[in-house]
Amino acid sequence: MDNTEESSSEGICEHDKTISTTIRPKYVVIIGYLFVFLSLVDVLYSLYYGFITETVKLDSLGNKIGVGFSFNLLWLVLYGIGAGVMRGGRFARLMACISGLLAFVVPGMILIYFLYFTDSKYYFSNKQCSKCGDTKYLNDGFPFKGILCKKCGSEINLGKS
Repeated sequence: MDNTEESSSEGICEHDKTISTTIRPKYVVIIGYLFVFLSLVDVLYSLYYGFITETVKLDSLGNKIGVGFSFNLLWLVLYGIGAGVMRGGRFARLMACISGLLAFVVPGMILIYFLYFTDSKYYFSNKQCSKCGDTKYLNDGFPFKGILCKKCGSEINLGKS
């Protein structure tokens, strides 16, 4: 009976020995301090311009139709995320990832849309002169209709081809 009690107590001791205090990784420290720094920047901005600001609603002609108030609490959210990341909070980690996605992916998607799915894609496409077939061109500037062939000098069409 003593052997079983010793073996079970040894198992508990071995299990306790495997649990060690974890050291905060450098990336967590950098990301946490980044959010804290951004919150300090926003607090300084709010101290200069005010935490509560008046907003004026205008109609299409520029006439004043209403007045409202805006409360700047972004600094509190940013500080909460930074402090939560530093303490190892799972929700803070999720919020940091979501704010990172909103900060980088959404503007990236807007750039992709405007550069690949609008008429600007024809400006970046392979341009070829309809008269001589040369692909070297001179750009006379904006608007894009001023692109001329280097070889024959005729205008290069940027329309759908």
